Amino acid sequence: QVVTPEPGWVGDVVVPLREVLASALYAAVALRIIQRIVRATPPMRRTLAPVLVAAALHAVLLPVAFALRRSDAAPESVVTTLWVLAAGLPIVAIAFLVGAAQRRATMGAALYRLAPRLQAGPTPEQLTGLLADALDDPSLEVIYRGGHRDWFDDAGGPVSLPPPGAGRDVTVICVAGNEVAAIVHDEAWTEERGFVEAIGSFAVMGLTNQRLAAQVEASLHELRRSRERIVAAADDERRRIERDLHDGAQQRLVALRIKLELAEELSCSQGLPDADQLHQLGEDVGEALDEVRALAHGVYPALLIGGGLDDALRAAARHSPVPASVAITDVGRQPPQIEAAVYFCCLEAMQNAAKHANAKALAIVVSDGDALRFSVSDDGCGFEAGELTGGRGLVNMRDRVAAAGGTLVVTSAAGRGTSVAGTIPHPAL
Repeated sequence: QVVTPEPGWVGDVVVPLREVLASALYAAVALRIIQRIVRATPPMRRTLAPVLVAAALHAVLLPVAFALRRSDAAPESVVTTLWVLAAGLPIVAIAFLVGAAQRRATMGAALYRLAPRLQAGPTPEQLTGLLADALDDPSLEVIYRGGHRDWFDDAGGPVSLPPPGAGRDVTVICVAGNEVAAIVHDEAWTEERGFVEAIGSFAVMGLTNQRLAAQVEASLHELRRSRERIVAAADDERRRIERDLHDGAQQRLVALRIKLELAEELSCSQGLPDADQLHQLGEDVGEALDEVRALAHGVYPALLIGGGLDDALRAAARHSPVPASVAITDVGRQPPQIEAAVYFCCLEAMQNAAKHANAKALAIVVSDGDALRFSVSDDGCGFEAGELTGGRGLVNMRDRVAAAGGTLVVTSAAGRGTSVAGTIPHPAL
């Protein structure tokens, strides 16, 4: 274009050489992309696939276009069309853009699939499988940092990091600046370290949540066991006090009353003036004996030990200051802890109704099915939900039922009475 006329060697040498070099360059680019695809990760393959198609098309059509341009027999429309197809640089650029967008979408989809699976609390073995699926790397391993800068697998065995040139690479996961885990993966993922770190952070977060949930569950289990031990110890102490009252003070009072009756009969037969005093002493001892019996019954009723809930609740209803009806359906003997929880909750609810509700009638219902259920309802004045202060009696009821593994619900409304209902599941066999 600079000289006029153009020397013949330009058309004979420079132009063909340019065409050969351009064709070779595009062919080399296509081969290089093929090499990258062979060694690339699945997301990178998806990125390079559109580029490979465009580059290969360009590499094939460009020599054809050069040849047709030199042929006088080629129609002008064909040459023009082939040049348009051969001008593939914009097409290659667009292919890069499409591949990059597809790669980001693939990685996002992998994270999207992984997140809900981690919420299910996978085991360390399952976690390795989930990460291998997300990275499409069956040989992936997850290792954990030990206390002496050593690495361990999920079974606790020591592991060594892969040496250079082994075709494997390591991405370390840090939390608050501390190394906690690492992902051993195919070295093809080295260029995608950010994505691997994101996957690993998801995994560490899942393991952390799982560990915290296990710790909370263990604490709750220990709390339940502690509550059970406290309630069981209190019931054991109640039973001991009841036995001591029955076998000790009560028996002594009975013996003393018999002695006073004998002394009274002797005084009457001999006409002694202290007969009336002995009779009054006998009456006082009888009253003291009744009080001791009532106290022993309140501490832990013997009927609950011998006859179960049915006998104990019916006896409590007979002595209630508020008329009470008892309906017990299909309830056999239960473990002592459960019987004590139901009995004392019902007794506390009956006492509250008599003291605070001005109730005229009580209804006690106990049934057994998929769980043991009980309720104590009254027709008293009731109260609004905000007026429930959670006194000691209510706290004791909730603790007893919770110690047995159940729940307690108190419902009330002003002028509509109060209902205390509990549900205790059957203990696991």
